[in-house]
Amino acid sequence: MLAYSETPAMLGNADPTPRIRVYSNGRVLVHFPVYMKKAGQYELWLSEAELEQLLTLASKLVGNDGAVASARLDEALQTEAEATGFAQYRSDSMIETLDLNIEKFKAGANVAATSMEETITWKHKEFSSAAYPQVQGLADMEALRNAIKEITSSDELEVVQP
Repeated sequence: MLAYSETPAMLGNADPTPRIRVYSNGRVLVHFPVYMKKAGQYELWLSEAELEQLLTLASKLVGNDGAVASARLDEALQTEAEATGFAQYRSDSMIETLDLNIEKFKAGANVAATSMEETITWKHKEFSSAAYPQVQGLADMEALRNAIKEITSSDELEVVQP
């Protein structure tokens, strides 16, 4: 139903396994690649409310082109550099991919149920949406990323496969 991956842009032999996979029953599989201290497969279960909250965050990205948001952020950084004489750049950015495959999802009581099937990819550069509010989609990407970080750092993760 939902899969999210992070791949360091400078990593030559990236692990193709998604970082998290979320299923409609609330099961979440979390994968940490071999190059991470916590390498292995873990799982946890989301409540119905937690699952709905995560899917609501993910659904806000549907229709957003991650590459366009990344390009807009680059433009904002360039404009800022020209105005201040100070350039910011991160060489260790991540390529993030969100795969959504949801048959019926209703994001709120007054919203019609919709189906979503989409893959969104963007380059995460660790710049805050608060600093660049003009970049459409950046706040939604940041909110989803924070929710995923919460899951991957949860004390409820149980080892499935070390």
